[in-house]
Amino acid sequence: MKLLPYYFLALAPIITIFLLLVVARRSAKVTMPIAYLVTAIFALLMWRVSFAVVAASTFEGLVMAAEILYIVFGAILLSKSDQIDSSKSLSCKNHLLNRFPVQPFHS
Repeated sequence: MKLLPYYFLALAPIITIFLLLVVARRSAKVTMPIAYLVTAIFALLMWRVSFAVVAASTFEGLVMAAEILYIVFGAILLSKSDQIDSSKSLSCKNHLLNRFPVQPFHS
């Protein structure tokens, strides 16, 4: 029973995100830094986590996000280059067919 308030405090970042995104209709660009600050402040003040741990966790999160973005941007680049190659091959094929028309084969 003594831990019950801490359960609700642990939900504070999620509630913050819900309230700002759904109720206040703020953009994610504004909402997520606010949710991060709420989380960091609760970690520092309520759970007495040291600033070094919060800073290290922040850095780890940024590195993980960069890794994910690296994979996603690589996939998008690969998809776009495939689209460009296929459109070039089609235009080249059409150019060759117009230049050298195929004669029907008669046996």
